[in-house]
Amino acid sequence: MNGGSQIGDGLLLRVADRLRVLGQPVRLRLVEQLAAGPSTPQELSDAIGISQQNVSKHLLVLYRAGVVSRRPHGPNVFYTLADESALAVLNETLESVKRQLRELSELANRPPGDA
Repeated sequence: MNGGSQIGDGLLLRVADRLRVLGQPVRLRLVEQLAAGPSTPQELSDAIGISQQNVSKHLLVLYRAGVVSRRPHGPNVFYTLADESALAVLNETLESVKRQLRELSELANRPPGDA
């Protein structure tokens, strides 16, 4: 523990690692896509418009972090969102960013002299 914090240093490091894993736009897009249901790397590649090799690289990172699971089925491997909290982080952060952008837009469009 550090100071008066309720969160232990080791746990905080794991949280930071998880946020780092989710801190890539491609990985967030994969989380978004997998929220709709299981998909193969090729299906995900087609959906988000990047190479299947690049999708597979990012899926491996998400898999190792426990965010997604994988299930072989014949010649294919299907990936599924294993940790719904990843989607919650995406959605909460998305709403926060949208709110901040609305507030900035309102400030930018305010007539001069308005407080």
